[in-house]
This record gives sequence, C-alpha cells and structure tokens, in this order.
Amino acid sequence: MGKIPFSKLNGCGNDFIILDNRKDILKNFCISEFAKKVCKRKTFVGADGVMLLEKSHIADFKMRYFNSDGSEGEILHDAWR
Repeated sequence: MGKIPFSKLNGCGNDFIILDNRKDILKNFCISEFAKKVCKRKTFVGADGVMLLEKSHIADFKMRYFNSDGSEGEILHDAWR
C-alpha cells in the first residue's frame, strides 16, 4: 500500500478516516478490504470507519461510508460534524 493522503477526524466519541477519492486514488483497491485494513487500531491508522468523497454528476461530490468491518453503511451524522 503506497502513500494515500487522508484526514482523521472525530465527533461524538467516534473517529473517522476521510479520503478524497474524486480522482479515483483507490481504483486499484477493494474499498471494503482497504477500510478493514486502515481501521485496525495499533497496526494501521485505526478508526471507527472510512468516509470517501467521490465524484457526482449532480453535486460537487457524494460521500460513501464504510464501517471498520468493511461493510458499506449509511452516512453517520457523527461523521458529518
């Protein structure tokens, strides 16, 4: 895994990895596996989930959220803060 720019933010006791994927920097990764890996505490960044900013045809961007187990979930309000 090469260097990928990210931010790690927290809200209401949860922490999230935020990635700008509008230029498809994760196109060679299985995003579910990527989320599981980077969310592992003590071995990688560690977080409760990963939020991706992605291209949208009707807005500036859309957001996708992945839980730390790799499952895609609904956007959490804590992560929007």
